[in-house]
This record gives sequence, C-alpha cells and structure tokens, in this order.
Amino acid sequence: MTSSPLAEFPTPARILGPVGRFLRASPVTAGFVLLALILFILSLVFHPGELHEGPRHWGAITTLSFYRQIDPDTWKNVSPELHGPFDLWKGEWWRLVVTGFHHGNILHLVLNLWVLALLGPLAERQLGRLRYAVFFMAATIFSICAEQFWGNGVVGLSGGIFALLGFLVIRRRHDPQLAVELPDDRWIQYLFFCVVMAGLSALEIVAIGNTAHVAGLLFGVGAGVLFEQRKWIVAGGALAAAVLLVATGYFAVHPVWLGRYHWYLARQEGLESSVRTAHLRAAIDHDPRLTGAWLELSREQQADSRPIDAWRTLLEAILINRHSLELLDAAGEQWRLLVRLHLEPLATEVANETLGDESADWLKRIDEAQSQASLRGEELPDEAESEWIFRIDPSRGSLLIDRVAPTIPQPEKPSGLPENTPDSAGEGISL
Repeated sequence: MTSSPLAEFPTPARILGPVGRFLRASPVTAGFVLLALILFILSLVFHPGELHEGPRHWGAITTLSFYRQIDPDTWKNVSPELHGPFDLWKGEWWRLVVTGFHHGNILHLVLNLWVLALLGPLAERQLGRLRYAVFFMAATIFSICAEQFWGNGVVGLSGGIFALLGFLVIRRRHDPQLAVELPDDRWIQYLFFCVVMAGLSALEIVAIGNTAHVAGLLFGVGAGVLFEQRKWIVAGGALAAAVLLVATGYFAVHPVWLGRYHWYLARQEGLESSVRTAHLRAAIDHDPRLTGAWLELSREQQADSRPIDAWRTLLEAILINRHSLELLDAAGEQWRLLVRLHLEPLATEVANETLGDESADWLKRIDEAQSQASLRGEELPDEAESEWIFRIDPSRGSLLIDRVAPTIPQPEKPSGLPENTPDSAGEGISL
C-alpha cells in the first residue's frame, strides 16, 4: 500500500520538530547560530545595500582607508597604502569578540552555520555546555587575533569551526561513538575543502582567512590533546591558553610590527610634531615601501622649518623606492625650494652624503622631473582645504564612514596625492 503524497508534506510540525530537538540537545550551538543570524539580519535591515558598512556598525572588523572629497559626488583615496582595521587600532578591542559572528555574504553565512550545526553538537556533548561555550569563543577570538597579523578586516566563525574539527579529530581516537559520528571520510573532506579554498586564496580568486583557519585548527588540536591529561596539567594548559589569548588580543589591537599601524598613529589629532615624526619614522622603519609615509615625514619636517631634513628624507626614500614618481616629484619640489632659500650648496652636500656615487645621476633625474612638472603647469590642490574621512577601501567593497579633521601638516607646496587605489587582490575582509 502506497502512502499519500500529503503524508510527506512539510507541515510546520515536521519542520519545527527537528529544530526543537536541536535546540534542546545543543542549546549553546543553537545560540551561536542564532546570534550569527541576528547580526546578519540586523546588518541587512538597518543598512540595506551597504555590504560592509552594516557589519561594521554592528561590531565587525573592517578595513578602512583615508578619503578626501574632490567635489560633491567624488571622493578620492588620498593614501591608498594606508589601510587597516582603524576601529580596532584605536582601541575597540570588543570587536575581536563580535566580528566572528558576522559574515561577508549569504553563502559564507550558510556554509559556516551548516558546518557548525554538524560539528558543534558533537563537541558540546564531549565538553559540556559551559566548557564548550568557553572553548569555542576562545578559539574564535584567537583565530581572529591571528589573522590580525596582516592588519586587515576579518569576519566569520570559520576559525572556531576549525578548532572544533581539530578537537574532535583528536578526541575520536579515544571515543568509539564519536569515531562513528565523525568518520574518517567526513573530516578528511573538511580538510580537503580547506586546502582547496587556501589554494584559491593563494591565486587571489577569493579572500580566505587562512591564518585564522590554521590558528583555529592548531588551537583545537592542542585542546584535544590537553583534554586527556591529568587535571593539574589541564588547569595549567587552560591558564596558559588564557594568557596566550590576552597577549594575542593586545597585539591584534596594537600590531607594532606593521608600518601601516604606526602611520595610522601619526594621523591622530592633537599630536606634537616630535611624536608625529616618531610615528612616521617607525612606519618607514617597519615598512620602507610606504612611499606615502616618507612623503608625510618630509612634510612634517618641512612644516617644522627643517627643509634640509625633509630633503634628506626624500633622498633616502628614493634610494629604496627607486620607481616612485611621487617621491621623485616631491624631491624636485624640495630642491626648487632649497634653491630659493639659497641652500643649494648644503643640499648638494647632503645629496652626496646620502646618494653616494649615484648622487649626480639622481640630481639630474630630480631636476628633469621638476622641469617637466613645471612645463605641464601642474597645480595641486591644497589638502588643508578639504576634509579627510574614513572610508573602507572601495577595492575592498565598502562605503562611507566617519568624518575626521585633517591632521597632516602641509609643506610649502604639496607634493601630490596617490592616484590609484590598491588592486583588489588584497581584499579588505577575509572570510
């Protein structure tokens, strides 16, 4: 006897029944899923059409940059090299806790929550509700902090999910029932998928937080190994993990190894010239490729009535960044200023000291660059007349953020602004 098609119709009872069982059996995992869904909906409802501004408003870590208004409808990225999670860098550490529950798009959300719904209940049963909640949150935050080594925005629970996978793969060796529920083919498929996505990320096809994934996986494996040890070893390991989490959180907010971070600090309002100069010097010490930081350091020195120091800074910069037309133009303008100030002999001596045997060739190139700029009749706008604003970089898919006042002292003649934003290979938000 065949059953009626209506017997298989998805009635509310048939739909809500499994959901109710899931909520009762795994309330902590269900809570994590619900929180991610709520934040995603809030971002869509209150910020429609703003893919990354909505999550930022609700606590996500997003990549910002500096813009200037050219006309009512046009904004220009005046410092393409200077980008990063400025909200985090200014001390909003709580974003490390929240950003994991945000997701870049609906596919990212569905994939993460699907795997979390599969693995979460297994770990929740192994650890108990309280320990599971602490473990998953700690793993997610740790993976987010690890991704901040690169100083970019990051969203998603995948770091915590990889921690669950690492923990369960270790635990299944000692739990036959778990080995049945998580067979070899399933967890190997998860890892294979991770490897494929890492390859796509390496090819710059998609933006994947591989550092967060690896960090989460290692965190979970360590927890799985520790779980089988004696109580005093487990307690010591938990204490060490807490110290590690605090340390990584501190350095995620203060990534002192990043030149962009020191450059961002130099942009803050109310700094004394010596402090701003120290931040800019630290920026180029950590990343000499930041041509904009070199330019701002020379401007700061010029504004502080140190034209020779500004000249020396530009010469040091072009030795490292030999193909930068911006630096070459700025050096030409500074040379012209020094000539007007009757400091040409001293400037030539400094050039000989700084450039060595290449001095004559570089001075010729600098002079030619300045002559060509004069022939073109280039007049650059005064930056002080416009406002800086924070925006997430458009190449990283973002919109307008907060206005801030201009903070960069201007030289006698500005040397120009970057014309191009960074290419889209460096996505601003890792998934």
